[in-house]
Amino acid sequence: MKGKAWTVEEEQKLRELMKSGDSHEKIAAILGKTTEAVRQKIIKLKLEEQQQKISSCSSSKLDAEGELQSVEEALKLLNGALKALDDPGLGKTEILRFRTIIQGARIYMDVLADYIEVWRQRS
Repeated sequence: MKGKAWTVEEEQKLRELMKSGDSHEKIAAILGKTTEAVRQKIIKLKLEEQQQKISSCSSSKLDAEGELQSVEEALKLLNGALKALDDPGLGKTEILRFRTIIQGARIYMDVLADYIEVWRQRS
């Protein structure tokens, strides 16, 4: 027996909830669907594969070795995050991630400027 067809809005909401990392059970409850319906739709839309690609791109390792990032590189990162925030289809998790990048880039530039100033005074 086939259930009620998914609307475009429901599919979009499913994408957002998947990006937020919610469980299939929670997503089903929010959308008023069965867990199996959610699972099948995730498979059909290949959302698990997309989520895995996103997860594999992120790393919890910190690189404390090597060259410092230049101000130009930090500004490019800041610029990219600002441009990405213009996308009206961003989920809450993505928005938070880009805002965190922006805040981190600003702090990095401030700390780097202080570091350069101290280095100049010592020279």
